[in-house]
Amino acid sequence: MARKLLTFALILGCACVAPARAQKDTCQQKSIAVSLGSADNTPLPSLSSANFEGTYEKKPVRVTSAAIIQEAPRVVVLLDASDSMSGPSSKSLWNFSVAAGEDVVAQLPPKSEIGLAFFSTKSVRVANPTSERQILAHELEALRTGSKTLVPKPRKTALWDAILDSLNMFDGPRLGDTIYVITDGGDNASKTTWKDVARTLGESGVRLFALLVRYDAGRVQVAGETAGPQPLLEIVGDTGGIVISFYTGISGVFPSPKDTVLFDDSGKTTPLGILLGSQYRQIFSFYRLDIELPATVDKPRQWKLDLVGLGKSQRHNLVLTYPLNLAPCL
Repeated sequence: MARKLLTFALILGCACVAPARAQKDTCQQKSIAVSLGSADNTPLPSLSSANFEGTYEKKPVRVTSAAIIQEAPRVVVLLDASDSMSGPSSKSLWNFSVAAGEDVVAQLPPKSEIGLAFFSTKSVRVANPTSERQILAHELEALRTGSKTLVPKPRKTALWDAILDSLNMFDGPRLGDTIYVITDGGDNASKTTWKDVARTLGESGVRLFALLVRYDAGRVQVAGETAGPQPLLEIVGDTGGIVISFYTGISGVFPSPKDTVLFDDSGKTTPLGILLGSQYRQIFSFYRLDIELPATVDKPRQWKLDLVGLGKSQRHNLVLTYPLNLAPCL
């Protein structure tokens, strides 16, 4: 009888250990979105898993597969409608923000599902992700002309709350989903913190891209926004996104453009338009990397990913963008 009880206990013990081991293995296997850009907008090479080399906790990361994803992405365009971006002294800034939103809608692949929202003290959802471009064009024009009523004044800036609300506009986040925010990067009204936003986006796998707009000349700084855009830059980097910046003293992956014109008088794309085009391509054309880590991620931790097996000049011209922080298992 004692032998039977011992045998049963051993079987039960094995049954308990096996799921735990499987769970640990799962926590060490992740899929991430990785994008490529080029400094001079030249065609990008086709890469395989052998071209990626990663390290985590000073140990090698095994890249088990690398496949470029051409599936039309889902993107939420989020416009900052706070006083610093849409007040009486910032009308030109608001008009530019709407024009930039229209450019995102126009440049992403036709089958892409795009949502639209704006925010100040509160976030307002205008359109859930849809491929109907006419709906989006109508709503953006309404924001430009003022027929779409913004949140009543005073319009403070709850940027972090708005990003989390935009995340909920996806019907179940999937790899490649993106929030594209057009803002000056300030926040003086959120109930959540930027670190909470970084953690939540990291756990969901949704990337944050940003068009960061500098202050107009002579404009007064808004109270509570003195921290500037640095937290936003960190979230973008942690999630594998890219920033295009007009903000004085802020540099992103690409050089800051000199003005806010997307097209010149002849209809030719300006340097800003070219930069944004590269940014858009990294939203809708990216690699899915399946990786196997040497240890379980117990909390958000940094890692490193490099390109290998390429010529020096070719490698120097490429910009590799990936989530700088790995999120722990939920």
